[in-house]
Amino acid sequence: MVSGELLQFMSRSISGDMIYTSATPNIQLGGFHPSRETIPLSLVHPKNAELDCALLEIGVIVPRPHVHWRVKVNGISVTKEFKPHVTAQLKTGLFAKLVYDITSILKTPEGLRRRRVNVTFKQDGGEHIVIDHIGILALYKSDEAYTDILYLSGALSIEPGEEYSSELRYPGSTGVFRSTVFLPNKYARGSIVIDDRLSIPLEGFQGYDEVVSQLDDISPGVHVKIIHESVFSQRNESFKHIGIQYKIQAH
Repeated sequence: MVSGELLQFMSRSISGDMIYTSATPNIQLGGFHPSRETIPLSLVHPKNAELDCALLEIGVIVPRPHVHWRVKVNGISVTKEFKPHVTAQLKTGLFAKLVYDITSILKTPEGLRRRRVNVTFKQDGGEHIVIDHIGILALYKSDEAYTDILYLSGALSIEPGEEYSSELRYPGSTGVFRSTVFLPNKYARGSIVIDDRLSIPLEGFQGYDEVVSQLDDISPGVHVKIIHESVFSQRNESFKHIGIQYKIQAH
């Protein structure tokens, strides 16, 4: 059974462009591991453009829903609570996704001078957790581009032979489809199918990877299927999950 879902966090049309930067640190906090860790993300603000919006997404693996932690960005507190927007059940615990608006932090004079964003995690006791994935989506206003952005993020656990479907409300025309995907091992195989006519293969890697595909003449409503294929191998039972977030961008 598929566990979790993808949620829409943004649907915008903007005179400007976007930047997405991410990291997959796979860092353990707490237990017998350090309780504090700072992870830098490269983010160079473009010249002649104004920062309009910035979202921080965090994917973390936890043993149970109750976690005592703190998250800071550039030394400024973002949250002291653990309230995931969505979770997916894994054999080893829960994969949880959290999304925060950090526009006001990055838009300060000091934040705009920085060439990277420091995200600090501190666990206050309890069992260890794993910082699995972090990313920042930033929108910039300018007269040099026009962009339609549809941004979804979430947590999915898809067993072999299962699939997850989502209907995306996109304005149509051409665009770029981007998806950050996790495959548990090199034997895993899947695909992302768009409107039953474009299939993006998911295979040949282990861990996280970003897949990118050009979309041409797409309809205003985009139907997306995320498929985890059954593979007849003893490795089949070790499949864990495919964690996905994706965006569609048109110029």
